[in-house]
Amino acid sequence: MFQPRAVITGDREVLQKLKNVAKSFKERSEVAVYKTMRESPRTAAKEIQEELGRSITQTSIKEKIEKRKIKQGSHLLLIYRSDRLQLPKFAGRQVRAGVSYKMRGERQLADKAFMGNYKQKSTPAKLKGGAWKRIGRHRAAPIVQLFGPSPWGVLNPRMSREPRLENLKNTIRERFHYMLEREINYQISKLNQG
Repeated sequence: MFQPRAVITGDREVLQKLKNVAKSFKERSEVAVYKTMRESPRTAAKEIQEELGRSITQTSIKEKIEKRKIKQGSHLLLIYRSDRLQLPKFAGRQVRAGVSYKMRGERQLADKAFMGNYKQKSTPAKLKGGAWKRIGRHRAAPIVQLFGPSPWGVLNPRMSREPRLENLKNTIRERFHYMLEREINYQISKLNQG
């Protein structure tokens, strides 16, 4: 008489696949770190733009943010303290009273300031594109360039109005966990093949 039965035995091929998955896990975690850090400057720029307003572009902010590889599987997001954003990047324009710019949702005025103009050939090269103000009343008094806040200042917990740095860290952490989960699922899917 026929008796239906199912016999399960340990398969060397499956064990080898599991070993391969374990070996490649370190590599896949490094891929997850890389993919996360590739998007991090854009994420930081978005967080800073939410604070400063839509008048400044994320691209202008992203220029001040650097991602750097420390070692294999470790990356660092650097925002330098001294790199302040130029005032004209905040939708700056020359008006009769000075330079008008838009920050945090409202238009503000830098009194008695002036902007360098790209179109005038006679404008000195150092004045092109920036916002400037003369120190003193004399026509030959020195001039200084005007800047807006730095991305570092916006994210600094002691200076920011909201916990922007914590929000950024949480967003990057969530993105990393998502990317790591994708890489793990990819490795598991390889077990089901062939």
